[in-house]
Formats: sequence, C-alpha cells, structure tokens
Amino acid sequence: MFVWGIPIEQGTLESIVRDSLHKYISGKGCILSHEGLDLMAKGIIYTFMALSTDGKSILKQEFDEKIFKWVELNSGGFFKTKDAKAEHEIMFYDKCKHSFYNMMEEVNISEFEGYKSLRDDYIHRISELVRNINKIQLNSHSLEVMKKEKEDSKDDEIYLNTPQSNGLTGFSSDSFKIFDSQMKNLNSLRLWANNRKESYLEKEDYEKEELILELKEILGIEIKKSFFNLGELKRETDIYYFQNNEDKIIGTTKEKVKYEYIEKLDEAMNDYRVLKHFISKISNCSIISLIIKNINSVSDDNITIKIYMPRSVEIFKSSNYELDEILQLVPKRLAEIDGVIEKIFKVKSDSLVMKEKKEREYDYRILKKPFHIPLYSDYNEGYTNKDFYEILENNIKQNVYNDDDEYQVIEYKINKLNPSEIKALGNNIVIYSLKEDIEIKYGITSSNSDGSISGILQLKKLIENT
Repeated sequence: MFVWGIPIEQGTLESIVRDSLHKYISGKGCILSHEGLDLMAKGIIYTFMALSTDGKSILKQEFDEKIFKWVELNSGGFFKTKDAKAEHEIMFYDKCKHSFYNMMEEVNISEFEGYKSLRDDYIHRISELVRNINKIQLNSHSLEVMKKEKEDSKDDEIYLNTPQSNGLTGFSSDSFKIFDSQMKNLNSLRLWANNRKESYLEKEDYEKEELILELKEILGIEIKKSFFNLGELKRETDIYYFQNNEDKIIGTTKEKVKYEYIEKLDEAMNDYRVLKHFISKISNCSIISLIIKNINSVSDDNITIKIYMPRSVEIFKSSNYELDEILQLVPKRLAEIDGVIEKIFKVKSDSLVMKEKKEREYDYRILKKPFHIPLYSDYNEGYTNKDFYEILENNIKQNVYNDDDEYQVIEYKINKLNPSEIKALGNNIVIYSLKEDIEIKYGITSSNSDGSISGILQLKKLIENT
C-alpha cells in the first residue's frame, strides 16, 4: 500500500494534476489544449469525490471507463481525437413544433410560426379588451337624452309660468338690476359656449354592426349593440380651430374608462386588419427555415454553407411585393422596430436556435420621432414606403448567385459552431409555392472539415397547391 503526501500549496497540486491528466489523455491517443488542461486541473480538485469508488474495489477497466467518461463530459468542448474532423448537417426547422427534418412539406406563409404567433398575440389583445369592455354596462345615450329632454321641458314650463312684468309681488327694482346683470353674464357665457360643439362619442349603428361581424369572425362570439353603449359621454370641441383649445371629454369616470377601452379595441382591430391584409398579398408564398447542426464533438469555425436550390423554384424578392393604397397609409406599423415585418420574418444569422434572448443592435429607426406642427400630425412618424421596402429587404434577402446551370446557389457564413450546437443559417427563404416536389442539395466547407460534407433535403409541395 502506498501513501502519497499531498502538497499544501494549491498551485503545485494543480500542476501535478495537469501533468498527470496530460499523460493520461496522450496515452489514449487524444489531445487537449493547454487551456483545457488548466481548466480541468482546477476543476478536478473540487470534483475528486465524483471519481470515488466509495471504498469499494472495482476492475481497472471499469474505473478507466469512469475516468474517461468524466473527462469527455467536462472538457468544455476542447476534447477531441487527434485525427477527428468536423461533421455538420443542414436541416429544415419547424419552429412551431421545435423539430428538425431532412424531409418536410413546404410551409405556407399563413402557417408560418412568425405570422401565427403575431396573429395570436393580436387576437389575445382583442379578446382581453372585449372582456374588459363587457364588464362595464351602460345605457345608450338615446335613452338618457329622452329622460333629459323631459326634465328640461319641466324646467322650461316653470320658467314660462313665472310672472315677468314690473310691479310683481316679491320683486324689487334692485332685484331686477341684479337679474339684468346676471343675464348679461349669461349671454357672454352663451357666446363662448356657441363656439364649442358637443357630440356623443358612442359609435353609429353601422359601425357597431361592422365590428360585431368582425369580432364574431375573429373570436367566434356573439356581441350585442349594447356592448358599445357609452351613456351620456360627449366630446366638446372648438368650432374655430384658431382658438387652439384642447377637446374635452365630458362624462362619468365609468363612461370615460369604457371609452378608453373601446379606443384601444379600435387600435387593436386596425393592427389585426393591417396584418391580415399584409399577409394576403403574399398568400401564394412559402417559407423555408434552415439550420446547421454540429453532429460530433469537434468544434469548428469559418464555416461556409452553399444551398443548391433548383432553378424551377422562384425566390420571392422584396421588390415583388405590391404595396397598395391601404398599406401605403401605414408604413410605420409595418417597418418600425419590432413591427409587423420584423416580428414575422426576423432571424439573426449565426444565432443559436435555442436562444430566445433579443439583442438590440444600432438601428437608424430609433432616430425617428413624431413630428408635430399646429393642425398637423404625422401618424407615421417619418416612415415612408422606402422604409417598408428597405426593412422587408433586410429580413428576406439572400446571397444568391447563378453560376450553376441547374441550381441557383444561396450562400451563408457561420463564424463558429461548438459540439452539438444548432444555429440558424440566416434569413428564412421566401419562395413562391412549389409546383412539384424538389430536392435541395447542400455543401459545407470549414476550418476543421475535410471539404466533403454534403447532403440532400427533400421539400414536398402542399397538396392544396396541386
């Protein structure tokens, strides 16, 4: 039995462990970088008990396997055989199912996760607003007006039946002077009031009917016209714009809260309409999402991927999108940061597929601010049709070249890929719906591969496109 004297100084102990680890790995025909050896030497001191046999005798082979497995699991990606080469695979990515395939059916834009997620967010927002509005029950202003008119008619009756001539009982000359002064003030007040216009804020019947139909289609629920009742809520507005007085909302707190909810519902409905209209213009397009997966334990860098797409496939370009008169009114909603385009299409190239964290980069759009002058408000805050096409291009463009007679080649670059890591290649490929099943070939070159990595993906057309 041998007893080892363990040095007290930690650096010396780490050096002994590092040297022993290096000899052990070399004896297995493998290599480990100095950085890897140093990290493991420090770690092995604190994890020594993980290799303990708990005082039991075990076979040398069994103990050797236990140590080797521990080294492999704790090498942090530095461990590899001396002659190992990188191996990678390109696959389709279905984000809805979070699955990867070598063969799959094309995904129409209406079924693409980016669009469906945004659509569902809008529907959820609409549903919440409907729920909040429905909690506040009010009468329609027409019922309130009838009651008020009856009350006003009684007041007029009392006023008309009051004696108005001189020498009336109960009135003195002084009281008439006071009354005359009050009437002058009242006339001045009426002159000011005549420059203010009051209007009820409850929607017209035709507006209610249109929204009821839309909400039934979106949420599948029946809504009554009374859902929109706002009681006596009014807006008071200057007749003469040059007075530059702000509009005033007149009503109870309950009425005002419900009105704010209805305003937000209108905004949410408009967002939903814009999204649906935007997608309807490219409903004949499909989306291809591609990832690269490192399928062995060798890290790799400077990776170039070439996707060989058959020439029969037509790739959609931003210039193909027809921006009609409806969408020209709302370029901000489409092109702003985290707007419709980015929420549907944005993919950061060379990004981990599992990683959900959003990293904000400098973007010229953060400089766009609302521009207001009297009588004018730029709803789009400086966004134009040019911004729309630029942002769409940034999110769907591909590096395509056509030096092959049979294929159009799309090229991607990945800086580094660690063992078992999965990364998005870059922008999703937007294509016009397939007319037939296709094969997509790919080739990969990198620092640690032998240049022979290649493969084939099979994309099936949708049955409905037959």
